Amino acid sequence: MSTLYLVATPIGNREDISNRALRVLSEVDIVYAEDTRHSRQLLFSYGIEAELRSLHQHNEKARAEEVLQHLEAGKNLALISDAGMPSISDPGLLVVSALQNSSHKVVVIPGPSAIVTALAGSGLATQPFTFFGFPPDKKGKRAILLEQIKNLPHTLIFYVAIHDLKKYLEEISEVFPDNKISIARELTKMHEQFYLGTATELLKLISSSDLVLKGELVLLIDNTSAVEDDSQGINKKLLIKAFADELPASKLAKIVAKLTNENRQDVYAEIEKLKE
Repeated sequence: MSTLYLVATPIGNREDISNRALRVLSEVDIVYAEDTRHSRQLLFSYGIEAELRSLHQHNEKARAEEVLQHLEAGKNLALISDAGMPSISDPGLLVVSALQNSSHKVVVIPGPSAIVTALAGSGLATQPFTFFGFPPDKKGKRAILLEQIKNLPHTLIFYVAIHDLKKYLEEISEVFPDNKISIARELTKMHEQFYLGTATELLKLISSSDLVLKGELVLLIDNTSAVEDDSQGINKKLLIKAFADELPASKLAKIVAKLTNENRQDVYAEIEKLKE
């Protein structure tokens, strides 16, 4: 029986890699990596000369078939991402799913996690928490997501690209105006920093350059005091603001009116007033 090892790699500080991870990476026949150039540097720093092959979001489906073929041939394999655990906001899910009904083993080699590291150092409630990965690219979809989770009594965790932080905080401030928010920047690296405050307070830190927009971020919202709400209420104002720049006013009015059971002309007037 052959084995695919999912190996966690450092999220910043290379010293965080485990002895077990290094042993596995030195013993397997092939190491699949999200970015072979990045991973080659990591392995080289520990004297590991492994055969590296790429496995990323654009070729994962084809690689999943290749991985299965190598396992059928009796080879042991490892899968690593650029940082952290494969398949957690990184490639790997398709491969692991493809192996679940096979005779081959999937073994996880635990290690560094940006999610857990950020949560532990945030000063926010650590239980329960929910991880959402990266927010949707489109503003309207982000608005819907925030509306859906505003009553979820958890600490809410997101990965955020540094250039998106300001606009995300502006959007978050409308839904979570008084919640404590933690920004964990450059975790395990030399310039690691944690910032704590409301969305408005954090925006002020950005404006004053006290929160430096460099590096990699994890954003956490303490929403554990929220009252869980099972209703299907629609925040009309939020929907209008989210889609006002993406849809013609007439079409948006028709959609919002249908969702809220309101008069379309009244909704149209609200949209026009908002645009003014």
